[in-house]
Amino acid sequence: MMTNQKHSATLPPASGHWQLNHCKTVHCQNFGSRNPDDYIIQRTNPNRPAFICKECGAFPPLISNQNVIAEWRYLKLQQSNGLPACSNLDCDNLGLPVLTHRHLYHAFGYSGDRQRYRCKSCQATFVDRWSGFNPKHQVQQKLLALLFTGHPIRDICRRLG
Repeated sequence: MMTNQKHSATLPPASGHWQLNHCKTVHCQNFGSRNPDDYIIQRTNPNRPAFICKECGAFPPLISNQNVIAEWRYLKLQQSNGLPACSNLDCDNLGLPVLTHRHLYHAFGYSGDRQRYRCKSCQATFVDRWSGFNPKHQVQQKLLALLFTGHPIRDICRRLG
């Protein structure tokens, strides 16, 4: 019992149910095992502890579970690329845009002329900053239609004035 406490004290703590410190050798019996008894904690350099798999002898580096999860959340927010999406860091819908995941949100009124949404998972609300009134909407649609159909720029300028 005492050895478990020693092992788990040196392993970085799990982040929620995520523990990324385990044997990463696919053919090893301990692959993915979170049991600290399957590993030997190496304390030769206290500034850089490591652990060794008792089964295959692999020694993957210890990583901070919290830092990996924080980076993952940051990348999920970047994935939405400014599109309206849930930004609650603890939500399963984090960074999933309304445009491609409409079933995860429901329209929740308006804020001025912009559409508001509520996340079905965490109940957070946010505003679609791109949904407001655009007075040049018709001109922009015609411009894009002419560009996509292969009209030259000068011809488009003449047509749209």
